[in-house]
Order: sequence, then structure tokens, then C-alpha cells
Amino acid sequence: MPNFEFPAWTGSHFAAKDPQVSHCLNLALPLRNPEVLPLVLQVIANEQPRIESALVALNILHFARFVPSRKGTHLMVIAEFDGDFEPCVQGLVDGIGDVLDQLLAHCDPQPALPVTENRDEFVTFARRWNQVPVTPGVF
Repeated sequence: MPNFEFPAWTGSHFAAKDPQVSHCLNLALPLRNPEVLPLVLQVIANEQPRIESALVALNILHFARFVPSRKGTHLMVIAEFDGDFEPCVQGLVDGIGDVLDQLLAHCDPQPALPVTENRDEFVTFARRWNQVPVTPGVF
């Protein structure tokens, strides 16, 4: 996937300053290959009750969902949350860190696992892959 950066003029549109304003998490996690997508979706299905409980307990989330890309090359993690990015990501690690490990094991590149022991690297990884895909045909 090509590296994408928003043009400088968009900075004021995407940089939220008010912690009371909702923010988006749009992780586009690149899978090793499309053949692993059924395994990833099975992890999500198996862990659904625990994922839902953890997300409800993280009371800054408005919604969250896992969505496979149309071509099976990425797993999208889409959420809307209040507050800052890092506490949201850390809350996900606290609530479903072992599930994230299972999902991230199928990504390339992937952060150091387990995420509970590599929190800073996971936050950096999440920042890197938190994007709005705009390249036509990639997904």
C-alpha cells in the first residue's frame, strides 16, 4: 500500500483540539495475505461476547466495528471515541489485548507482541495505520 499523508492544508480539519469532540479510529491493518482473512474473522466471531463487554466497559467509545476490506487485504478497525487517541488505544489493550494479539499475528507489518507488554510500540503502530484510505482500488 502506498504511503499516504494528508496535505498540510488539511491539518486544521483533522487535528481536533477539544477533548470533548468525538474522534475517529480508522485502523487499516494490512494482512499478510488475503488467505488469512477467514482466520481473522473466526477470531472475531469466537471472541465477540468478550469484545463487546470490553468495548462497553471502555466508556469513551460511541461505537466500534471490525470490517474486512473488499479485497481481503486489510482488516479495518473503525471506532468513534471521546478524548485523546492514546487513552483509547490503551483502553483497547487493557480490555482485549489478547484478542488484538491474535488479530495482529496475521498482519504484516505487525507491532511487537503481546501488545500488553509493548504498549508504546502498539500506540505508535496504531498511529501509523490510523488513516482514511483514499487510494482508489486499494481496498
